[in-house]
Parts: sequence; structure tokens; C-alpha cells
Amino acid sequence: MAKWGLAWQQMGIRRNETKGRAFIQHELRRSYYYYYYYYYYYYYYYFYFTV
Repeated sequence: MAKWGLAWQQMGIRRNETKGRAFIQHELRRSYYYYYYYYYYYYYYYFYFTV
């Protein structure tokens, strides 16, 4: 589970870099914004708590 959570965290970061921060700033899509940060912080804290 810990490795799976870390993989999700890395995928979220890579998705953000792939889309580009400018894309989020220009589009300002709240759905993707909250979706990304929700999974990012969720799996980040989950991984930290598991460790």
C-alpha cells in the first residue's frame, strides 16, 4: 500500500508537470485543481502515516 500511494503521488506530480502550471493558471479548472491536490495530499499523508 505504501508503494502504491507513493506511485500515485509521483503520477500526480508528473501529470501536473505534463499539463503545465501555466495550463492550470490560464484555464483555472477547479475540478482538475481540487482533484489533483486532493489525491496529492491524501496519498502524501497516507504514505507518511503508513511509514
